[in-house]
Amino acid sequence: SRSIISYILLITIPYLALDAFIEYFIPVYTLNYGLNVEEISLLIVIYYMCRSFLSTSTTKFINSRFKKWSIYISSSISFLALSLFAYLPILPILIITTFLLGIGASFGNTVNIEYFLSQDIVKKYGEQKSMDIYSFIRNTGYSIGPIIFGLILSFGASLGILIFVMVAFVFLLI
Repeated sequence: SRSIISYILLITIPYLALDAFIEYFIPVYTLNYGLNVEEISLLIVIYYMCRSFLSTSTTKFINSRFKKWSIYISSSISFLALSLFAYLPILPILIITTFLLGIGASFGNTVNIEYFLSQDIVKKYGEQKSMDIYSFIRNTGYSIGPIIFGLILSFGASLGILIFVMVAFVFLLI
């Protein structure tokens, strides 16, 4: 289905590429500030703690209030966080960016899956088979994420991140 392919290419893959920022960019970038492995790990833990501990409450809150707009809110929080860091790439802003990305991911993953499962073609195909396909897509997205972020950073950290945010935002609006 065209809508599913568009959803995968224009929403899911860019969203999954954000994990590459956390898992690959942050460790490399923070080494320039002289942070040690433990301090870098704490930054990454901030993201995953926000993502895990806020998941249930933020998902319920956002979904109950904004329903179909939840996917846009999650992406907007992530895009805002990356834009903030691209505009002012300093360590304190990176910490704030990591926190905001964690908040966006806390309900964003659930919202992405719910949106995928709400498609008529997915309902016709069956939830289990559709989730198998979605898992394959997620794994592909996680594999492509570092490549996407590598290409983005070839433009320089700030400019590359801004380009990614602008392209991903346009994809979200399509």
